[in-house]
Amino acid sequence: MQLLITFDSTHHALAAESLLTEASLAPDIQPIPRELSASCGLAIAIPQEARQQALELLRQNAIRYRAVYRILGQDEKRRERRYEEEKEV
Repeated sequence: MQLLITFDSTHHALAAESLLTEASLAPDIQPIPRELSASCGLAIAIPQEARQQALELLRQNAIRYRAVYRILGQDEKRRERRYEEEKEV
């Protein structure tokens, strides 16, 4: 399973991508899906196993993110993903 981290600014998304790449967490930068936000912007997909380390790195480096979503699955016929927002613990 993968997670999707969304950001309020492109600057934060690009800084996060660089930081997570340096930490070998395999970030995949992509546009924020329309299902999650009408505004344009960038998001980063990471493996579920990297969640704790990735979010801790973002906090330590003062990189703000909007939300974290679990990617639940994809409807192959309609090519739509399903998402569930994670609540901060």
